[in-house]
Amino acid sequence: LQGFDSKDKPEVKAEIDRGNHHVVYYLAMQAEILADQSEWMQKAAKMGNPEAVYALSAACSATMPKESYQLLQEAVKMHSPSAVFLLGCMLTDPSRPGPLKQLDVPHNDEVGRHLIRLAAMSGNPEARYMLGMCYHSGNFGFRKDESRAYRSFEMGTRGGDQLCATAQAIMLLKGMGVQKDEKAALPLILEAANRGVPGGAGAIILMAYVQYKGLGGIPADAYKAKQTLQDAVANNIPEALVYLAYITAKGGANLTADEKESAMYLRMAKQDMKDEAQKLYDDLMKTAEKNYRASIRRTIRGWIVS
Repeated sequence: LQGFDSKDKPEVKAEIDRGNHHVVYYLAMQAEILADQSEWMQKAAKMGNPEAVYALSAACSATMPKESYQLLQEAVKMHSPSAVFLLGCMLTDPSRPGPLKQLDVPHNDEVGRHLIRLAAMSGNPEARYMLGMCYHSGNFGFRKDESRAYRSFEMGTRGGDQLCATAQAIMLLKGMGVQKDEKAALPLILEAANRGVPGGAGAIILMAYVQYKGLGGIPADAYKAKQTLQDAVANNIPEALVYLAYITAKGGANLTADEKESAMYLRMAKQDMKDEAQKLYDDLMKTAEKNYRASIRRTIRGWIVS
């Protein structure tokens, strides 16, 4: 299998004829034309591929919410980790958004917690990250447990998830749920940051923090941190502008404070983030050491894919 054109190969046709829905789902994911993608995704779903059923549910969620929810429930019964995780999030959502009310989706933390755990155990990286955050914050009726939070992030990191790697690095930097180890955090941050955005956005900002503070044996260098944040801005990470505003206001090693430049970055951040930019900046300026790390955690939480 080397792309959608592989469908014409005799050995691929033979797999399709014998009912290999994994092959059909792969071809659907590789199709560049929307009509081909839809046709092959429906074919994979009819053949019993759970992720294809979940994909069809997601595709019609905005236009046909009732049908979408029915497909989601079907995908859950077929043990799609993505579907199990999404239903768990829906059941634990305390805000009850309009579509959930219309569909009579109940609020049920107990069942939702079970589904989130199940999806995490099935290897879904988003579920592992969410489970870690739930143990970290004690949300949705989870008992706060930093050790379990760390283990969940660690498992997600092993599965290649950038958000989990960044969260695990933060816990290592602070010694939450695990012995403090700044040097062990550095490769996690670098790997997640080097894999790019959106998943690595938090890691890029965290790398700037490490450079700014001089952690893990790296000499403190505010100028390098500024360069890292400027690269983050170039990668369309608006939060990086707020951190730029902070370090240019404070100054540091190899960087002279510049209030005018700081104000410019904050104005730029407000264009994308509105009032959230000022709120994040104010948090950073209150008590730098505590709030920089807390603000990074808040930023990462905002990047959970729903």
